[in-house]
Amino acid sequence: MPIQSSSHAASGDHLSADSSDVALPGLLTMTIDRDALAHNAQVVARNAQLANPDHPAELMAVVKANGYNHGAVEAARVFLANGATQLGVATITEAVELRRAGISAPILAWIWNADDHVSVKAALDYGIDLGVPTLAHIRAIVDEATKRKRFQEDWEFVPPRVTVMVDSGLSRSGISPDQWDDALKELSAASSDSIIDVTGAFTHLASADAADNPSNNRQKAQFDAAIEELQAAGIPVRINHMCNSPASVTRPDMFYQMVRPGVALYGMDPLEEPADRTSSTGFSLTSQLKPAMTLSAPIVAKRLVKAGESVSYGGTWTADVDTVTGVVPAGYADGIPRALSGRMEVAINGRRYPQIGRVCMDQIVVALGPAGSEQASAVHQGDEAIIFGPPGECIGSNGKPASLPTATELAETLGTIHYEILTSPHTRVHRRYVGRGLVDGRVRVRNAEATQTLAESIAHALRPGDVVVLDGPLGAGKTTFTQGLARGLHVSGRVTSPTFTIAREHPGPVPLIHVDAYRLLGDTTTDPIGALDSLDLDTRIPDSIVVAEWAADMADALEQDYLLIRLERATGGSEKSDGNDASAGGDPSTSADPVDFDEDEPRVISWTWVRR
Repeated sequence: MPIQSSSHAASGDHLSADSSDVALPGLLTMTIDRDALAHNAQVVARNAQLANPDHPAELMAVVKANGYNHGAVEAARVFLANGATQLGVATITEAVELRRAGISAPILAWIWNADDHVSVKAALDYGIDLGVPTLAHIRAIVDEATKRKRFQEDWEFVPPRVTVMVDSGLSRSGISPDQWDDALKELSAASSDSIIDVTGAFTHLASADAADNPSNNRQKAQFDAAIEELQAAGIPVRINHMCNSPASVTRPDMFYQMVRPGVALYGMDPLEEPADRTSSTGFSLTSQLKPAMTLSAPIVAKRLVKAGESVSYGGTWTADVDTVTGVVPAGYADGIPRALSGRMEVAINGRRYPQIGRVCMDQIVVALGPAGSEQASAVHQGDEAIIFGPPGECIGSNGKPASLPTATELAETLGTIHYEILTSPHTRVHRRYVGRGLVDGRVRVRNAEATQTLAESIAHALRPGDVVVLDGPLGAGKTTFTQGLARGLHVSGRVTSPTFTIAREHPGPVPLIHVDAYRLLGDTTTDPIGALDSLDLDTRIPDSIVVAEWAADMADALEQDYLLIRLERATGGSEKSDGNDASAGGDPSTSADPVDFDEDEPRVISWTWVRR
């Protein structure tokens, strides 16, 4: 028989339109709950702020290792929209990926090669903050920055932002004692010459998951001494941090100006002992965290294994009775450790089933039950098998009440940590996202730039047809916030106050319609969207995002869900509306403040979804 040529297959000419340009989903699915990520960020951020309300610590969200395998870009956007002000990654490559995705928030990278001049240049090009653990790293940045300053005008040159890495006892990364004095001299000289901007210092705890370990206090003392020496050398370190996830829960005395958690943001308990799980602010913090990742795959085959027959390589499991089995397309090539062979269970339709035989490269086999049994008959080809996910009630394989399998359970079985379980699935895993990633929240921001960064991130949670109602006194920053939304939506046109224009359209992938609701409606109680629709707009409202200023008192007339965002000054009595605030019944045009936002004044921004 002649062999048929397969050249046409390689060219793709035989493919239909339905299959040639469609991304095929993988069999193994990682479902990421954006709303869980948002919730966790707000829990941790609130804890950091409540510990010292007069000087609240900010939140740096660590999204290294592709956001602990949750997807760095998606996770970063959610965290920034829910309380984080900065991002932390391991490598420059990870930071550049975030910048190329349009994320403008400060990003700190701390593992990089001082001899890799291409990466150093890329870091400066993309405005990435760099941690410096050795003299060589300091010199690499100073050399590159000096070259740039020499060939740029003063107004063009922006000193690269540097964070001093202090080795306080982990003995891994951080300026070593033998280099410390020279590092102080070189950092001080470069800082005073405006070659670099030394924004702060950070260190990493070795035993934070055991809150009472005496090494934690020793490391804090070392870090405090390092900060004092930096300041004495004329280096104005202003944002210092040492708290990883466990310390962000248990050690408010270590919060400094910022906390730097990782795994807690993804919903995992970072502590070893139950006694550690009550935060300083009086509530059990870790019990509020929600795991965001679920790993699952369908049952792709069912078969009957006769009594005496063995399953999988080596025949390590043999059926005592006729047994129905199911094949799950997930193996050690997908991050299911071979060491779990015969030691794990999956959940199908609310019931746990044991995995049997060896974990293979591409698949595992589960015992569904004796032939003819109710539990075996309850499973059908195509049913989802949950490998791990958030805890929840189910029926155990023994028929008794149990919990759904979790990453922590698998980690304990293997004698490892849940970090490793979360970051193991890879290659053939199809990642999908559920939820918007914006739950009701309240954060404090430092300045106008931070307000715009928050708004830019919130924009990614919006959908065509959404209505955003902005409320707050004159000068609170409503237009500044809208400018951030516009940046996140990638719309065109300069965003200014809509006071004298009623509505302004900004074209883009999803257009933005910026409205002065007071001018639009006056004293009427007409549905604002209906009134807006009566205008001669080029943009269809259902295809756009509507942002309405001065609309708080009129929002009750809305006939659809909307996002209510309140902006307030964070100091003094100015949080209250002044007499000219439109939401207090005044006319905003009679006292329009030419300055929408004092850039150095903090704001408190809160938001809630109002459901109709």
